[in-house]
Amino acid sequence: MSKPAVHASVAAQDDDVTAALAALGLTPVNLRRPLERAIPGASAVTPLDPPNTRGWLRYRFITRFLREELVPLGWEAINVRGYPATVHRERGIAIGIVTGDEATGNPKFTPRNKHPKGFVTKLAVEQNEQLAFPGIEIDTPEIDETLPPDCKTYVLLHHWTTDHIATELSLPVGIVNKYITGYSERIILPPVPRTNVGGLSLPEPPEEVDFDVTRRGE
Repeated sequence: MSKPAVHASVAAQDDDVTAALAALGLTPVNLRRPLERAIPGASAVTPLDPPNTRGWLRYRFITRFLREELVPLGWEAINVRGYPATVHRERGIAIGIVTGDEATGNPKFTPRNKHPKGFVTKLAVEQNEQLAFPGIEIDTPEIDETLPPDCKTYVLLHHWTTDHIATELSLPVGIVNKYITGYSERIILPPVPRTNVGGLSLPEPPEEVDFDVTRRGE
């Protein structure tokens, strides 16, 4: 069966964003606060650090602080073959952290992950696709840990500039050659201003890392 074209619903105005997040049991503060809290740790980078330190710290702190925000609200931290997700089993929702490209947070363009994603992200997106289009058959291999059945996996896309963090919570339903190609829902959050809070003020590096786990031999 061919895949139907996907036209994402986009919430970008404050009232629409609040309503879309409320449908997921979230508020804008639940997503904004982890990003704000990540800024100090992710800014503590010097020229003596290894390459890609900045990208790793962003990923680490956003993941940790999102979990600290949501676990008390009934969410659960799980790791699917090493890929960290934050899951609300009753609502059937999971959230993963992904570095986005320059289109992140812009409702006029479709963002992609900045770096190739691995096996677990591919499975999550394909599960989203199957839930959106039940007629599509997807061959899902056996793995030790899986997302709960009928669980939709949203991605918290974040893109850092010199003065703010562009971010959105979006539901991917297409992935080609390890890059997300489409969404059924996008919730565009207001930019999070960056604050000079420790470490050296350095220009953005040409490359960051974004972490996902792939199977051996993939």
